[in-house]
Amino acid sequence: MDPAFLEYVKSLEKNKENKPVIFCGDLNVRITADDLARPKENVGNKGFTDEEREGIQNMIDAGFVDTFRNFY
Repeated sequence: MDPAFLEYVKSLEKNKENKPVIFCGDLNVRITADDLARPKENVGNKGFTDEEREGIQNMIDAGFVDTFRNFY
């Protein structure tokens, strides 16, 4: 996830006036090896690079919720 995007959504959150910040989309990033049938073969491939996984983790660490993971 792009660091500039994280900063942008965090700035929205500061100015939300009691409205939650929600962003949606199919980000196509597999966060854990459990998300793939063959994780070893996919390391470094699009959607499973260290940078992409770290970016999504940064969003979660900033307090945003991956709703898919809440249900599955």
